[in-house]
Amino acid sequence: MLQIETAISSDYAFVSGPVFYYLGTAFSTLSAWAQKHSGTHENVDYVKYNKKSLFYLRRSIDLLETQKPMDPLLLMSAYTNYANALDSCCRVIEALRIYRKCIRLNPKFGMALGNYGRALQFYANTVNDAGHYSELHCYAYQAVKRALNLQDPNIHNSARKYFEQILINLLII
Repeated sequence: MLQIETAISSDYAFVSGPVFYYLGTAFSTLSAWAQKHSGTHENVDYVKYNKKSLFYLRRSIDLLETQKPMDPLLLMSAYTNYANALDSCCRVIEALRIYRKCIRLNPKFGMALGNYGRALQFYANTVNDAGHYSELHCYAYQAVKRALNLQDPNIHNSARKYFEQILINLLII
């Protein structure tokens, strides 16, 4: 990846939305790996990889939004992965905004819907108001349930299992 980064900085022929998307996704995977193996979000590698993930995914979105012809699936994937990266560094409000942007583009994109519900569930648990807590959990449940009911082939198997577990947890609350 370092060779790709070097090539991008010296040769603008590589500058394209898909290249930045795949770099951002790769760094997101590395940050998750670093966090899993260190057990903390304070790991130096986790922080470094997450920053790079955010940078490349944001750059890919900028390019994909203006690309002609637009690739809607790649743009929705970039929005979702960018929002996931924001959420992973506790920027949940901004992540919710990006998930909603993606859902407006395609209300049947299951990965965005499910992750939106997951982020709402997390946010609900931080709210110190019983009314808002219940309402946010209700919206979270509805979003995750809709995502699973869509039978969207773009929902990864591991994500589907995670979303199913979220539904079970939300029913317990």
